[in-house]
Amino acid sequence: MALKNCPSCDREVKPGEDECACGLVLSKWEAKKAAAASGEQPVVTATKASSSGGGVGWLTILIVAAAMYGGLKLLDKAASATDEQMARVSRPAASDREAASPAPAPPRSGGGDLADKSTEELLRMLQDDELKNPPFYELRRRGAKAEAAVVVHEMLRDKARAVGGEPPQQLKTFLEQLSASILNDYYITGVYPRPAVPGFKLVEWSIEVRDGALRYGAVLHIGTDIAEGFARQPREEEADFTVLASYRVVAEGKTLPAPVEKEVEIAKRAGIAKWKDEPLLAELAPGEYTVTLRTRLQYVDEAGKGKIINETSRPLRVVVR
Repeated sequence: MALKNCPSCDREVKPGEDECACGLVLSKWEAKKAAAASGEQPVVTATKASSSGGGVGWLTILIVAAAMYGGLKLLDKAASATDEQMARVSRPAASDREAASPAPAPPRSGGGDLADKSTEELLRMLQDDELKNPPFYELRRRGAKAEAAVVVHEMLRDKARAVGGEPPQQLKTFLEQLSASILNDYYITGVYPRPAVPGFKLVEWSIEVRDGALRYGAVLHIGTDIAEGFARQPREEEADFTVLASYRVVAEGKTLPAPVEKEVEIAKRAGIAKWKDEPLLAELAPGEYTVTLRTRLQYVDEAGKGKIINETSRPLRVVVR
């Protein structure tokens, strides 16, 4: 049945006309109406409105678009709800998680099994490995501070335990926690070089408080090139240059009125020179002391030019309490 008037704008439809000036396609409108009557879902297609009477056509398009947007929002909401349901299914409840995961074990106590051991056993355990803190703290807890300090001092004197050429810092920390004296310190730079190795090297340097006195030891290496330079004569323009080889030990501390120095001559030959248990200070008062070793070598090179080596060691430290 042909339409006489446009269903959208009520304009008279001319014979053979399929699209109204408002933009409505009459044949599609009739197909939509027929599909609605038969219970089917029509396919809605928006057509661009013509320039005349386009206001009503655009209104129709906006209404259709709003309806479609609302349908999409409903679909999105339904999808979100489905996702949440799936998440609840895949994610167990808190009570289920607690049942599936075992509770973490309580931290181990440092003194649990150690409390049953004798002091002698704890001292042996401490001496086996200075990094075993539990035996140390158990000894301190039961008041065996003096016994622990004796063992730690012996460990501190053992140069085989050196870390990076120095006593383990952990041992010094133990003594400080015991309020005990730190009676020795050392520094080892490496193995003894052969005499042919050129140059000068401080191989080993140590201090120790024993019987109330401060003592030191040193191992120096002098290469053949330097030793031969002790016997050479300087060139004429450096006739006043003097060859020498000596070191100076300097001790400092707040309880000392002034630094204490001791100068020693070194034999002018190649190889290793050693000093051990050399006295420096007697009857030390309680306090902290630092000691350095300063070496001075003057020799003549093959060109007759005077050469000077001045080297100061890193300071070593002891504490008397």
